[in-house]
Amino acid sequence: MAERHSNGHVFREQVIETVEVPVRHLLAVDGNPPTSVQLKEENDRHQELLKNASRRHAIWKQQDNDDKMMAELLRIIPEAFIFEDLGKEGQFRKNSVSSKS
Repeated sequence: MAERHSNGHVFREQVIETVEVPVRHLLAVDGNPPTSVQLKEENDRHQELLKNASRRHAIWKQQDNDDKMMAELLRIIPEAFIFEDLGKEGQFRKNSVSSKS
């Protein structure tokens, strides 16, 4: 399950991992079931993905770019911030984070 926020709405979607690309299936909009119009748009989008290899490739390329960007962000976090262990408070460990600038 995934939640996506767009244009002031919250979309809850099921993400189905396929061999080529992840496919999103709309489950709810703002906590409500999709309307018949939204379901038709969803079906049309799925049919387009089935027929259009270049669209699937574009989605794959975007996913690959997103994965690379996330890996780079995770790599530079220790370089950009100082993490300091402040000990335990009850069952939780306290940490302090500050930038290295």
